[in-house]
Amino acid sequence: MSHNTIFALASAPGQSGVAVIRISGASAREIASAVTKMGTFRPRFLYASPFFGYDNTLIDSGMCVYFPAPKSYTGEDIIELYPHGSMAVLRALQDRLQSLGARLAQPGEFTKRALQNGKLDLLQAEAVGDLIHAETDQQRLQALDQLQGGLSQHYTRWSDVLIRSLAYVEAHLDFPEEELDINLTEITRTAVHPIMQDMQQALKNATSHALIHDGIKICILGAPNVGKSSLLNYLARKDVAIVTEYAGTTRDVLQVYMSLGGYKVILYDTAGIRETADIIEREGIRRTMLAAEQADILLYLCDKADQSLAAEILERHISKPAIQVWTKNDHAHNSISEWLRISTHTGSGLEGLLQSVITAVQSVCERQQHGAALATERHRHLVEQCLAQIKLSMAESIGVEIMAEHLRQGLLFLGQLVGRHTPDDVLDIIFKDFCIGK
Repeated sequence: MSHNTIFALASAPGQSGVAVIRISGASAREIASAVTKMGTFRPRFLYASPFFGYDNTLIDSGMCVYFPAPKSYTGEDIIELYPHGSMAVLRALQDRLQSLGARLAQPGEFTKRALQNGKLDLLQAEAVGDLIHAETDQQRLQALDQLQGGLSQHYTRWSDVLIRSLAYVEAHLDFPEEELDINLTEITRTAVHPIMQDMQQALKNATSHALIHDGIKICILGAPNVGKSSLLNYLARKDVAIVTEYAGTTRDVLQVYMSLGGYKVILYDTAGIRETADIIEREGIRRTMLAAEQADILLYLCDKADQSLAAEILERHISKPAIQVWTKNDHAHNSISEWLRISTHTGSGLEGLLQSVITAVQSVCERQQHGAALATERHRHLVEQCLAQIKLSMAESIGVEIMAEHLRQGLLFLGQLVGRHTPDDVLDIIFKDFCIGK
């Protein structure tokens, strides 16, 4: 039997009521017949079946189903076995499948085969991985849109325009004696201008899509002992940071991953900012300022009237959304009306602050209702390269041959976006983080 037939546990490892073992390849039915002792499989019909080992001893009883090629996830014959989720049962079944010639699938190999067999393009294949790893509603929605072909539709339209433009240019090259329109550059420019604008808009909107995909960085800033760690613990809903009455307890940047308002957020607790001769504390403050530089939203905390530090920080990060918070409101009241007032001791103002943070997150991640969602660096890089080639093809006083070459290069970059002309090493990188059974 062919080692081209693969199998893997498609459900989560560990004990469970029911597990899923997926088998895909030319020998899937033959192997499944040997395990179940069933002669035929009706497509998409759920069978109650036994599972037998090497010497025909019973391993388990469960169910199985057959998905014939090409109408399956991979485009190949697929058999799914549903045994009980016992580690002993799964180990025995997997040993039996290997003895029958199937091999354990590599990470993402089922989806990779779906790509190779034309069931998905590379954009949709990436979305499968993103959907599996989605931690928030917004990540789920973005991945689902890509899986359903949202970005692929833009690719198809861009590609169709470039192909038609290239065909016209090449016709001019191949049949110079024909009386084709001599203003070739102007005609091509008119055709590709709308998709150039579309790509430029997509790249402009890429930041918001990337934030949904990667997470929004929120940096908590302030003087020592101002309540930064207490606020972090409140937002995280658990004791993540050490809180003491001594100033300077936090010496490094502490990261917490969480979901706020359906968005992935990375919250940074930082060392208090002040003048100090302590070398370790100074390094912590340096890291604090670096975290502030990289943040998307700032939370500035203050518990006294001295606002010089706030002014300095906010001036340095003036282009970033900043929420100004007066802490320890149970001890003292400030006179700055635009600042939020909270107390982590009594809980006053904390729900209002949470809503302000969610509003700020929604603002920086405002979903674009139109345009391509370029959520990853790979997407952005390839669209940038394609756009650059289109612009070069539109340059004044270039030869028709050079124009055609730039259009061809643009199409090659677009082809890599959906998996055409994509090197194997790039595919390996994309699929390496997939689940074994997907």
